[in-house]
Amino acid sequence: MKNPFRSIMVSVQIALIALALNGCSGGPSGDSWRYDPGIPGQVTGLTAEPGSGLVSLSWTGVTSAKSYNVYYVSSLTESGVNKKNAIVINTPSSKIKIDGLDNNITYYFKVTAVNRDGEGAESSQVFATPSPPSNADLVGIWYFHTLVSGAGARWEKGTITVDNACAVTVSDFLDSAGNTLPPAGFNLSVNQDGLVTQSGAGFWSNFHGAMGSRKNMMVASWSPSATSCAITIFQKRRAASDYTIEDISGTGSGQNPYNPYIQGNGPTRFAYHQLYSGYGTDWEYGNGKIGQHGNTWLEEYKDAIYWDYSTPDYKIATGYEFLTKATSFGIDQDGLITEYWNYVNVVNPVTCPSFNNLVPRTPHEVVFTGRMTADKTVVVGVATRTDANGANPQYFLRIMQLCFIPVDEALPVYTMNNLSGSYKFHKLSSSSGAPRWAYGVMSINGSGVASFPYYTDSVSGSISYGDTFTLAYYSDPGTKAYSDFANFVSPNVAGGAASRYYSGGVPIHTYYDFYTTGTDVSNPATWTVKAMSSNYYNEHCSLSFYKDLIVMTRTDSSGNSLIIGLK
Repeated sequence: MKNPFRSIMVSVQIALIALALNGCSGGPSGDSWRYDPGIPGQVTGLTAEPGSGLVSLSWTGVTSAKSYNVYYVSSLTESGVNKKNAIVINTPSSKIKIDGLDNNITYYFKVTAVNRDGEGAESSQVFATPSPPSNADLVGIWYFHTLVSGAGARWEKGTITVDNACAVTVSDFLDSAGNTLPPAGFNLSVNQDGLVTQSGAGFWSNFHGAMGSRKNMMVASWSPSATSCAITIFQKRRAASDYTIEDISGTGSGQNPYNPYIQGNGPTRFAYHQLYSGYGTDWEYGNGKIGQHGNTWLEEYKDAIYWDYSTPDYKIATGYEFLTKATSFGIDQDGLITEYWNYVNVVNPVTCPSFNNLVPRTPHEVVFTGRMTADKTVVVGVATRTDANGANPQYFLRIMQLCFIPVDEALPVYTMNNLSGSYKFHKLSSSSGAPRWAYGVMSINGSGVASFPYYTDSVSGSISYGDTFTLAYYSDPGTKAYSDFANFVSPNVAGGAASRYYSGGVPIHTYYDFYTTGTDVSNPATWTVKAMSSNYYNEHCSLSFYKDLIVMTRTDSSGNSLIIGLK
């Protein structure tokens, strides 16, 4: 029987215990106005990273800060920044991307922390000079992850080192079959529009790449063979090996209703997308949260829950949350993320007619590894999923976008205007028979209408045009007045072939509920079946923290697809 579930759905469903995300609320109780946080301290650790027409700023979060004022000025008019000569932006986060700057002009920056008592002292001044992409931006070390669809389906990962002449050496190579022999080297080049090309003896056939405006990520499509297609994501390595578990862990039980100035707004939110090749070629989408603590309170691992799960065929019922900590995340100092199963005493394997292939073979089995970007907001990785007997491998590429920085108190707010703009996109359609890649330009206007003024795919070999669709902001399931995630989906379109929101009337699939019924996971006879929702969206799109990376899963005429767009 074809398994309708995927790796994340499994992790949600087979937890042994159900725990709400928890942590220390901290701080005094009672009327919040009886607590005086005092003027916040001086912002420290301010850094500025130039991009193309932008500068990305980050700094160390200040305890008791409600928000931050960012002051900046151009060197065309001033030789330094102060409160009187600067443009000021208020932000709730300790990271910000400032767009609309002129290339090849230096800008000066300072930041202050703000709360109801006032504004703290100015940080030290930093400066940066935006510039268009050039070959100099390629120099350094990049991690890469590749998914191959079609004949020879597999994943690959490794490291490329680019020297000053843009010659590339591949190292630390590994593929899904266990091969470690790296491919031959090649040369890279990037133009001022961010388009990346390869040359040399080891070049990847039909390689087309794009560098984002922040210059820390590249995405490419290419053809490993005449009957296979691939997509690769490159991440610039962080200069310092200073990742810690605090970069992904939650910060407590939520914003304290009695003391809104206590830092920490609960779990770290993330959205993820996956695309499969091999035995299964579906896409997968969902939202999740990483808590403050880990399994049995091991602080080096942090528990996660998942919800709002969708595949091409079904969607979890709206408003249902899996309050189960089935998996945990850890991280090493180089930014390698590891996810593993939480439970410890499931029968190996559980025997359940027509369902046993959903059960991992080994307690605490690692199910995913990925690399965190240098800015600590995106995780990219590949992994293999099999049935309980180790057969029918499914290879997948996963992209996790962290929507909330753990050290910040306030949640970022997203609008349709944040989504709008022009993206350099690459797409992989997963199919065992006729895979396809595409690349070009995707334009999204302020109303959410997405169009493709430039679109080239691997089948036609010439410019063609992708279909248009409309995205709308998607608030979280339930009755909350705010949203935890930067999600956008295709709205309900009544009937017809153009409909992007599917409602079959009768749920197509069912799932097993391990939370609300007190079932014994080790005894399949007690498992309770519930119906899935028959309503689901075709397009799922999530926006990165810096609002310059979109990831989308959808099904179109070319099959089940993953689209990655860089501003």
